Amino acid sequence: MVPLRTMGVAAKPGLAIGMEEEDGEEAVRRAWLRWLGVGAGSLALVLIGLWTQRAPIAENFISRELNRRGVQANYDLVDVGLRTQRIENIVLGDPAHPDLTAQWVEVDIAFAGLTPKVAAVRASGVRLRGSMRDGVLRLGELDRFRDPNSTAPFSLPDIRVGLADARLTLDTDAGRVGMQIDGAGNLQSGFRGRLAAAMPRAALAGCGATQARAMVDVAMQSGRPHLSGPISADALACRDAGAALAKPAARIDLTLGQALDHWSGHVDLSGDALRGGGMVLAVIYRAMTFQRLRESVYLTVRTTAMVCWLFVGSYIFSSVFSYLGGEHLISEFVSGLDLTPVQFLILAQLIIFLLGWPLEWSEIIIIFVPIFLPLLEIFG
Repeated sequence: MVPLRTMGVAAKPGLAIGMEEEDGEEAVRRAWLRWLGVGAGSLALVLIGLWTQRAPIAENFISRELNRRGVQANYDLVDVGLRTQRIENIVLGDPAHPDLTAQWVEVDIAFAGLTPKVAAVRASGVRLRGSMRDGVLRLGELDRFRDPNSTAPFSLPDIRVGLADARLTLDTDAGRVGMQIDGAGNLQSGFRGRLAAAMPRAALAGCGATQARAMVDVAMQSGRPHLSGPISADALACRDAGAALAKPAARIDLTLGQALDHWSGHVDLSGDALRGGGMVLAVIYRAMTFQRLRESVYLTVRTTAMVCWLFVGSYIFSSVFSYLGGEHLISEFVSGLDLTPVQFLILAQLIIFLLGWPLEWSEIIIIFVPIFLPLLEIFG
């Protein structure tokens, strides 16, 4: 038999060190995974906690902001989402006489980088009260949201708005006007809607109107509202001018300024009857533009000035003629004709008739009455 030999293999030192390093890296990796899992779980718990408490957090934030601005408000925060927030039963101001109420409002939030901003607002059943006196618009509690130190002119915000059954009551220098608007789109450019307005009585600058109403289309173009549509009233009168227009109706095509402080465009005006200066003109229709209005005012002023200068010239001529003895010369000439009273009357009427072609009646009176008055004594 061949004896078996037992052979031993000695382990290399380098192999043992490599295995120990692999075990150490595995342990570190497991530790990192364990801490990563703990961190992710903690973050998830925090996010879940924030999500479940989002309504109280949002309501607390809104309450602090309203209190900071001194705004009296009541509302129900119904839904707080990642993008859309919904608020119902909104009341701003004194609950007995609120400045604003709304059935519901939805606000969409968008992010510009990490900064949130309001991207869109949708509202229904809005009722707003305000006033415009001496060109200043006041909206009650809503004015508290403005920056009191801002000197920038008024402009509409760059957000998308959707309005359904939104109504505004505005007290103005001319009277109270009620408006209702429905529409949707960006307030800077793209908004399209319909505006209905009614004003039972209007009085401004000596003129007044009754039962004025309008139904116009509203379109926003580069931050400037464009209004087009019909406007009508039962009557329009200007007491100082002594003119009145029955059942006036107009079709407007106007563009307002960005600050709503000026406008341009044209108005087609019509009416059933126009009364002025003791005359009545029935069934009138004319197109009125600002260019035509300016030309009309210019021509009226020029004609009035010309008539006034005719008065001045007639008076100067009559005064100079009388001062130089012209009246006595005419009296001696006519008396020397040995006319009867009837012949003198016919001659005077003939002279006035001929002078009526080049001169107005007012100039004839100013010039020739001083001449004819002394002759009346001669001819009885």
